[in-house]
Amino acid sequence: MSAADLMAVLVANHLRYDFGDPKSALNDRLIFSKGHASTLYYAILRAVPSFLGSQFWGVLAMVASVVIFIFLPWLDRGAVKSIRYRGSLYKSWLAIFVVCFLVLGYLGTVPVTIWGQFTGGWADALDTKDRATWLARLLTLVYFLFFILMPWYTRRDKTKPVPARVTWR
Repeated sequence: MSAADLMAVLVANHLRYDFGDPKSALNDRLIFSKGHASTLYYAILRAVPSFLGSQFWGVLAMVASVVIFIFLPWLDRGAVKSIRYRGSLYKSWLAIFVVCFLVLGYLGTVPVTIWGQFTGGWADALDTKDRATWLARLLTLVYFLFFILMPWYTRRDKTKPVPARVTWR
């Protein structure tokens, strides 16, 4: 079986795709890759609005959500590295980050219309009325704020004293 046969069977029998409306949020996305991308990245990609008909900024945010982990050792200004001795400020930010990560992962697996749309006169001013998209945008912002503000809140966090048996002093 060739790749063309596989694509023909997938498109004809299994995928939901409206060729008349290729930008529809209800269309299935088919991505071939060596590995399976996280649904978190799909949610971030969908959360960033297109600019001049291009998804460049969404792709950039998706790549930045992965690359930012490389800079963690330089962003973390805490005196201690173990979470056991961290203060409540760091633990609170980490808990918020984990919730954002999990909810964005969920939003990457469901259609954007899962929770309906905003209605009313003020909703006409929005670029999209989908509630899930707006939640994904808010959570994407908080996701990146976790890293951007990390030098500030790790430096100011009150940590517990590290025992001498751990520091070897």
